[in-house]
Amino acid sequence: MKASMATISDGILLLLSIKEEGTLTGIDHIFEKVRRDVSFIEKKEIGKEEVERAIKDLIYQGLVERFKKGFSLSEEGEKTMEKMILEKDEDLNRSYVKI
Repeated sequence: MKASMATISDGILLLLSIKEEGTLTGIDHIFEKVRRDVSFIEKKEIGKEEVERAIKDLIYQGLVERFKKGFSLSEEGEKTMEKMILEKDEDLNRSYVKI
């Protein structure tokens, strides 16, 4: 990504989109990765509660699903990320683009 991560929600969606289908990702892992990215890219710290709020919002929007052992993208979330990745392809690090 060039200048900055658009939102915490975008970071969560991007993280979940690079996980293998069926993989559930725990809140601690999501928080650590998104916190690291925001800290590095935007030079600011975020709290776990900000990430939890963003996840709740993504669930409400139908983009993320919650399970007992973690979170994953919903079918709608997959479609959204596919569209975003295609639109932002030139700005993304190659490791974020699905092959």
